[in-house]
Amino acid sequence: MIIYKEDNKINLEFGGFYKIENLPTKKHKGSGIYVVYAGRNFLSGTCLLRKILYIGESEEIETRINERHEHYNDWLKYLNKNEFLFFSLANVNTNDRERAEAALICRHRDILPINKKGKKSFLFPDTQIKITGRFKFLDKDFIVKNIEN
Repeated sequence: MIIYKEDNKINLEFGGFYKIENLPTKKHKGSGIYVVYAGRNFLSGTCLLRKILYIGESEEIETRINERHEHYNDWLKYLNKNEFLFFSLANVNTNDRERAEAALICRHRDILPINKKGKKSFLFPDTQIKITGRFKFLDKDFIVKNIEN
């Protein structure tokens, strides 16, 4: 694998899977990335994620995820009976936020039913993304090359 210089790497650490009413907004304040999943919740406190629905970014991640989100109703359409929306959050430097979101969307475009923008282009310099923590359906270490459409 090609090793990129530090300014071409973005590290994301996702911290668990949360229902909307249990989002850890004190832990995840400020600039960040969020991933939306469809899944089931069990009495044991565990969840079984079935599908990734959406990847987004926000300058203020703690206030972005709510029922007023412009895609909230789109997310709900993908839920099966007895399923809920789950979210995983990662803080990221403000300067890297849009680039990280674009790289994630471009890399995972084939499994994202709701994201439309950025699926066919990546207008940033070549970028290496490394993901740690709790996440599902995302590649943990990849490079996205500049693609203009």
